[in-house]
Amino acid sequence: MRNNHLGSFLLLVLLAIPQISFATSSEQTWQKLRPNLAPFNDPFKQLTQPQLDDLGYFVALSEDITLIESQAPNYKKLPELKLKQTALEQELQSQNINVNYLLSQRKIVMQKREQAATATNPEIINSSTKHTVSGYLVPIEIENNAIKTAFLVKDSPYFVVAHQHHVPQPNQTIYVDLSKSNIMPSKEKVTLSGLLNTDDVKKNLKSADNHEMNYHAVYKLENVTIIEQQGD
Repeated sequence: MRNNHLGSFLLLVLLAIPQISFATSSEQTWQKLRPNLAPFNDPFKQLTQPQLDDLGYFVALSEDITLIESQAPNYKKLPELKLKQTALEQELQSQNINVNYLLSQRKIVMQKREQAATATNPEIINSSTKHTVSGYLVPIEIENNAIKTAFLVKDSPYFVVAHQHHVPQPNQTIYVDLSKSNIMPSKEKVTLSGLLNTDDVKKNLKSADNHEMNYHAVYKLENVTIIEQQGD
């Protein structure tokens, strides 16, 4: 009896090994899509969300004031807007936030963030190495109820909380040609295997709640094999 239980246990372990392997391999693939870049100073990461909101409001208010001063300098509410601007700047400064410094860094940080988000990892691009990756398909083209092309993303784009939509970074988005795979649209996770290469694909797609999303992929998966599709 003990041997039977031991045999059953070993069988369960052996059956579980491929699933563990897929998950680990997939997670490693997503991580490797991001190259190791030199860190850069991003002072905005130190701000809380309310502080970012206040800074954004300060920028919008400042732009409005500049526009009014150039087009309608006698606008009666202009002094009131300037008082709000000053009060908001003082409030931020009381929290040790250097508004002028942050605004001077805005374009620099945006450029560096974009470079980091679109950078590809040359070490993972290999014509002879197949990579296994799990994620969710965002269809681009559908023909005869089968996905022809799609974006593969790590996290489900179908789970939206309070209409908050987030598009993955370009180097966390993979363009996939599935024209030979006969895979049907699904909100379930899929596991694919194929050759990774670089690409530059941009598409405006609509989410499940009809919100427009701007997807951008700098990778593509070629010679695709479907390893697993949940729900099948």
